[in-house]
Amino acid sequence: MSLYLRIARARRNIPAVLLASLILTGAASPVWSASPALAGRWQLDAAASTDPATEMKGIRASKVRAASRVSRPAGTRPGQATEQRYWQEANAGEQWRHSKELVHAGPLQRILESENLEIISRDDGYLFVYADGFERPVVPHAAGRVFTASGDELVKTDIGYTLAYWEDETLVLETRIERGGEMFERVTIDADNRLRIDVTIDRRDWKWVAQLERLFEPASRRD
Repeated sequence: MSLYLRIARARRNIPAVLLASLILTGAASPVWSASPALAGRWQLDAAASTDPATEMKGIRASKVRAASRVSRPAGTRPGQATEQRYWQEANAGEQWRHSKELVHAGPLQRILESENLEIISRDDGYLFVYADGFERPVVPHAAGRVFTASGDELVKTDIGYTLAYWEDETLVLETRIERGGEMFERVTIDADNRLRIDVTIDRRDWKWVAQLERLFEPASRRD
């Protein structure tokens, strides 16, 4: 009997139930189980990465109009109009200062300015630990980019709600930012065994969409 016939006969003898079991077992395996090795300690290659301060300089759209001059109406005490102008200008300056701080404040700053990143492997995915100790659970959704009514696939952190999933060997993070807008992160390992994170941030109160490329080397290379 030829080898081909023996293989064909052996395949016919495999029970259909067993075949179905094998198929279901493979389908039930977590998507992230075959993912590249992201876990480890990583250190930013600043020279090869986008400078967040440069990319986001002046990004916030100004919503504060210059204070208009106030003439002193009849019946007001001397100096009252000057006092009103002073407080208008002071308030406008305070709003402008606060507006500038919002661009670089909060949890996003921890991500964009962190020069060290530790990725810890867990049963359900990963834990990202940034330079200041900020911990961010990342749980890839086994069904991919799927949103459900329950929202169980989303992970809540100080940044907002994040959906994580795999696209081939790229870990994608889609985050609805707490103060409005969206952030997209694509995490990969390149051919030189560097961790690459491409970040896109789209907020309604910014003049443009911020795009940053961050490259990390294994910390062992810097020791």
